[in-house]
Amino acid sequence: MRPKSLRSRMTATFALSFAALIALFSALLLWSARISAQRNADTLLLNAANNLRSEYEEAQKGGFALNWSNEMEEIGQANLALLVVDEQGVALHKTPGRVPPLPAAASYEWRVKTVSLADGMAIIGFHWEKTEQALVRQAFQLTALSLLMLFVTTLGAWSLVGRTLSPIYRLSVQAESASADNLNIRLNSPSQDAEITHLVETLNALMGRLSGAISARERFYAAASHELRTPLQTLNGSLELALMRPREAEEYRKALENAYTQSERLTALVQALLLLNQLETRSVQKKESVSLNETCERWLAELSGLAMSRQLNVTTEFPESVTIEAIPTHADILVRNLIENSLKYATAGSDIRLTLCVERNVAILTLFNECVSLRDWSEERLFEPFYRPDSSRNSDTGGNGLGLAICKAIATANGWTVHLKQESNGVLAEVVVKR
Repeated sequence: MRPKSLRSRMTATFALSFAALIALFSALLLWSARISAQRNADTLLLNAANNLRSEYEEAQKGGFALNWSNEMEEIGQANLALLVVDEQGVALHKTPGRVPPLPAAASYEWRVKTVSLADGMAIIGFHWEKTEQALVRQAFQLTALSLLMLFVTTLGAWSLVGRTLSPIYRLSVQAESASADNLNIRLNSPSQDAEITHLVETLNALMGRLSGAISARERFYAAASHELRTPLQTLNGSLELALMRPREAEEYRKALENAYTQSERLTALVQALLLLNQLETRSVQKKESVSLNETCERWLAELSGLAMSRQLNVTTEFPESVTIEAIPTHADILVRNLIENSLKYATAGSDIRLTLCVERNVAILTLFNECVSLRDWSEERLFEPFYRPDSSRNSDTGGNGLGLAICKAIATANGWTVHLKQESNGVLAEVVVKR
């Protein structure tokens, strides 16, 4: 029996509780039996003493001597003893067998009652020693019975707890086959009990989420390695080609410009990765009042060149002022990434709608751009780092595949929600921001 096991602790707790209950019950029972025996003995003594006193007083009034033989016979029939002594303590009459000792007082052996006489004293005694021995035997018998009951009930509790916990043990055996490399297994409920069934469903859902998270992390590592390798290979190839032989200044300049472009791409990628890590670790930063409509207008102006180059028609609908409590850089990056994504992936010459409204204690930012529908739409995958549903389209638009992942991380870090919904003629991005 393992002392740290739940089965052992539950059985031990039950056994100790039951033992305390039995001990209390036994003590009360023995105390009640003792009190009852004492009251019975005292009642017998009191009745015998009252009868003796009454008969003695009648004999005195009648002027005749009391028949002590009859009195001793009556007292003996009541299982009592009588000792009559004179004023000097000399025994005058006594019942056969053992009688109460002098001086007349209650002890382990006797409980007594005295009756005063004209020329002495009558002592009526109840032989208490036998009753005391019977009470002790009763205590031993009750203790033995209690120990037997405790042993039997403890075994029963051990068996019952084991039977109750056995589904959890069988469930743990199933779960042992799961690992970080294999979270696709499904646990089967070893019992139809509602609690066990709910636990199995919860564990299966947890392993499903862990499996998805691990798969996403693996895709992230693979994509990050690919994204870093491509500019590094290009940079290394350009420099190696430039150093293969002496070249003209213009050729060196072109090689350096190409290297600088790849270096900027690497820098932007590393900065985006650092930002994503900072957001996921949720480092504490101070929040300030941020005007959301001013942020949207500023980035629309900054990216107006991209909108004009793609002949996009951008329409906006803003209230006069929408202020939120947020980390300024977070709101700035979120708005920029969403607007930039819409401008990049919208169909050339189409419409883009940017609206901002306030409902109760939240601000809702929606951004719609017309584009070709994606055949395999997955909102969850779109927010994964480096996920590209259409590689050919991404080669035209550029970017490092971290924009939406950063938006999701910003929303999570601030307690906001961000969703992407595919509609018949485009994509709607919606951000709900707590004010």
